[in-house]
Amino acid sequence: MREFIKTTADRLAKVYPDQEAVQMAYLIAEEIFGMRKTHIIAGASRPENAGLINKAEQAIGRLLAGEPIQYIFGKAWFYGREFKCSPSALIPRPETEELIQLIKEKAGNRPGLKILDAGTGTGCIALTLALELNKPEVYAIDISKLALALALDNAETLNAPVNFLQQDILSAELGLGIPGPDIIVSNPPYVTENEKTEMRGNVLEHEPHLALFVSNGHPLVFYEALCRYAVERLKPGGMLFFEINESQGSEMKQLLENSGFINVEIFKDIHARNRMTFAEKPLE
Repeated sequence: MREFIKTTADRLAKVYPDQEAVQMAYLIAEEIFGMRKTHIIAGASRPENAGLINKAEQAIGRLLAGEPIQYIFGKAWFYGREFKCSPSALIPRPETEELIQLIKEKAGNRPGLKILDAGTGTGCIALTLALELNKPEVYAIDISKLALALALDNAETLNAPVNFLQQDILSAELGLGIPGPDIIVSNPPYVTENEKTEMRGNVLEHEPHLALFVSNGHPLVFYEALCRYAVERLKPGGMLFFEINESQGSEMKQLLENSGFINVEIFKDIHARNRMTFAEKPLE
């Protein structure tokens, strides 16, 4: 089996960074052959099953064609939990786990917080907060029916109490039927059309553009809509948490301050990139 890992990693290294190629090889071994990394390192042999070998070849071929491994196997790990994935929603990413951690630090152990997750996708933010915070009341919206179906599936699997609604962040009906939240969180589309050329093919060709891109002329359109909603509906003392484009930190800070929010902060991710914002609504 060690030879399979080496050969597969060498093949994948033509498309992916070396370390990522090795990780993918081990994941193929576990998902298809049922062999964990510890068993392989200990010298376990690969099952000589023609059907499984063919299945592994198909997975390798799809990876070489640029398809994300999370879509090939239909799942991704996020904050220690397995989430079902499909091309109807963005793949949960490690950077967003840092947003969860920031919310936990700011929210503390306050019970019963009302939370709105705008643009929920797989539901990874909403469901994780529902399970990590102290009995919150979580609402999650998305414009995509397919994404909402996927999020609901994840909610049922994880036994996480979240209320899902189909709503458009840019619609005047944003927040309709949702009580005034204590927290608004969103990881909305923020990649400009100009930035497409900088993106890896496996993202550009396979993940949903509806959840990724905004126009060059109006890159903060979703944040502006959420700020308008927060001015009206976020409870006094309530908090805003956004994942942002690393190139738009100063613009986001200005937007939040101009909208009347206080204690605005920009947070860097583990790669020292501006990726999260925090703000509070003043007490009345």
